[in-house]
Amino acid sequence: MAKPIAGHINNRSKHRSLKFRIVLLAVVNLCVFCAFLVCIELAGYILYVFSGELHVLHKAAHAYYMEHERNVVQYRPECSQYDPGTSYRLKQGGCEFYNREFQINVLGNSIGTRDNEEDITRARVIGLGDSYAFGWGVDQDQAFYTLLENELGEKVLNTGVASYGTVREMRMLDRVFRSDVTDIVIQYTDNDFRENRQYFKQGNKLSIMREVDYNTVVLREVNLSRAYFPGRYTRMFLVPYFQSLLTKKAKLPSLKFRHRQALAKAKAFFNALRNATTSDLSRVRVTIFEINGHNLNSENAFFLRALQKLIRKNAQQPGLANSYLLVDVTSSLRDDDFYWYDEHLKASGHKKVALVLGRAIKEARNSSVIEKVKLIKYDGAILNTAEQGKH
Repeated sequence: MAKPIAGHINNRSKHRSLKFRIVLLAVVNLCVFCAFLVCIELAGYILYVFSGELHVLHKAAHAYYMEHERNVVQYRPECSQYDPGTSYRLKQGGCEFYNREFQINVLGNSIGTRDNEEDITRARVIGLGDSYAFGWGVDQDQAFYTLLENELGEKVLNTGVASYGTVREMRMLDRVFRSDVTDIVIQYTDNDFRENRQYFKQGNKLSIMREVDYNTVVLREVNLSRAYFPGRYTRMFLVPYFQSLLTKKAKLPSLKFRHRQALAKAKAFFNALRNATTSDLSRVRVTIFEINGHNLNSENAFFLRALQKLIRKNAQQPGLANSYLLVDVTSSLRDDDFYWYDEHLKASGHKKVALVLGRAIKEARNSSVIEKVKLIKYDGAILNTAEQGKH
C-alpha cells in the first residue's frame, strides 16, 4: 500500500514543479517584455532630446514639442489677459515665460505690449508683429525692434503680440498712433493669412474671442498635463515618426501654385493694411518684412514680390501710405539662428534682422527719390560690413 501513496505524492510534486516553471517563465517573459518597452521608451527619449544631432528626426521632434510640451504666452494667466478689441494682450507688469530651450522674463506695459511706458508716447517709429516681434524666446533687450533703436538712433515702440494677425496688429496701431509718427514697421508671418482672409470674407469685420471662451482656453492650457507618463515618448514621438516614414511624401507645390498662393496672401494683407486701421498713414513710410518658423519660404520672397506688384497696381488709390519699403531679411538668416524645437528666432537672428532693417530704413531716409514701393534684398555681406562699421 506504500507505493501508490508515494507515487501520488511524486505526481503532486511534479505538478507543482510544472506550475512553478510556467509561472516563472511567464514572469521572466513579462520582465523581458517590460524591459524591452523600457528600452524603446528610453530610446525614444534619447532620440527626442538629442534630435539636434539627427536632422531626419527634426520634423517629428518639432511636432511633438509643439503638440505636447510648448507653453503659449498668450494663454498663460500670469502673463496675459483678455482684451475686448484683440482677444488678448499682455498683463501690465512682469512674468516668467519658459519652454524647453529658453527661460525669459516678460515685462508688459499699460497697452499690453512688451516695451516700456516712455516709448508709447515718444517713439516716432512703431513696430508691429506677432510672436517674432514680441521676442518669443529672447530677453526684452534682444528683440529686433529694441535693437532697431540702436540702428536708427531713436526710440522704436514694440507693439508685437504673440499670434496677432495683420488685422489685430493694425487695431493695436490705432491705440498708439500719433501725428508725429514717421515710420511703421510690420513683421509678417505666413499664418497671418488665416486672420486676414477671414477679415476680408466677413466684409472687413474682425471676429473677437468672447471672454468666456478665452478663459476656457486659458483653463485648458493651465490644466494641460505635460508631466511624464510611461510610454509617452513611444506613443507620442516614435510611433508618429515611423508612421510618417510609411506615409508617401507630398510633392512640393509647383512654382505656379506658390505664386498664386503668395498673391492671395498679399491681397488679404493689403486689404487689412488699408481697412483695419483708422490711422492716417499718408505721411508715413511703411516697412514690411516676412519671417517664418525655421526660415520657411525664405527663397524667392514670393509674398513680398506679390505685394510689390499689388501696391504698384493700386498706387493711385486713396488710403495708402506715403511709401512702402519691402525688405527681404531671410537671406541673412541661417538654420542656427532659429531654435531647434521651437522654430522662433534666437538672439543671433534678432540681431541680424535689426541690422538689415536699420540699413534699409536709413538708406530710404537718405535717398532723394521717394519710390511708392521698393523691394530690397541684401546678401550676407551686409552683416559683416555693418559689424565692422561699429568697431
